[in-house]
Amino acid sequence: MNVDEARFILNACTRADLEHPDADVREALRVAEADPVLGAEWARQQAMDRVVAARIAGIQPPADLRARILAGERASLPAVSRRRIVLAWAAGLAVAFTGGGLAWYWNRDTPTPLVRSLTDLERFRADMIRFLEVEWDHAFDLKAPVAGDLVKALAEATDGMRLELPATLSGLPTYGCRRFRWQGQDIALICVQPEGNGSVVHVFSVSATALTGPLTPDGDPSGMQTGPWRSAAWRTGDRIYLAMSWGPLEGLVPAG
Repeated sequence: MNVDEARFILNACTRADLEHPDADVREALRVAEADPVLGAEWARQQAMDRVVAARIAGIQPPADLRARILAGERASLPAVSRRRIVLAWAAGLAVAFTGGGLAWYWNRDTPTPLVRSLTDLERFRADMIRFLEVEWDHAFDLKAPVAGDLVKALAEATDGMRLELPATLSGLPTYGCRRFRWQGQDIALICVQPEGNGSVVHVFSVSATALTGPLTPDGDPSGMQTGPWRSAAWRTGDRIYLAMSWGPLEGLVPAG
């Protein structure tokens, strides 16, 4: 599959297609991950889709809307009232799609009521997806041949941020480590390349005091999926780890 074919398939994908991808969708996602231009386009498209979905989800139609439509109320409204309705809808859509509206969404300091309903892990996972797709410039603070060496370098550079990766990850080749802050917490991101996998595994680590609650959703002990992102979380010592990838994670990470 070439880039143009992958772009065509991804542009036609619905949410259901991404949650239960067939062979063509999986191949298109692999092409997007390997191609920087298509990958950036796909990340921007997904980010916009989430903004629009969040805004639409917050719109509550009147409880008697169906009755009004059946009664033909729209036809009996004065012209001025209809014009005000159209203008109100246009203004709402403008806020949702302008840069100012997007800046508010990505840079808000306090969570919205929707976000407050999420568990700490779900909020952390959503913010890390946003970091990977929107905020990260793909630069690294530290580099080393394999993940185990990178963990040692990180401990020396940060005066004590000691990560403990499972053996299935510590021996893998790595692209590097990125450090940043999230809600006042120091986060470490290590990107590894599983052999023969064809995808990148992004491993985030945060202090265990930052997250409370279960690390796997009820009824889903094998991990979690949001769009193309598969993820799994576990705790080792005083830190929690979240692995995320477009490829499989089975056999690479602990089970919760």
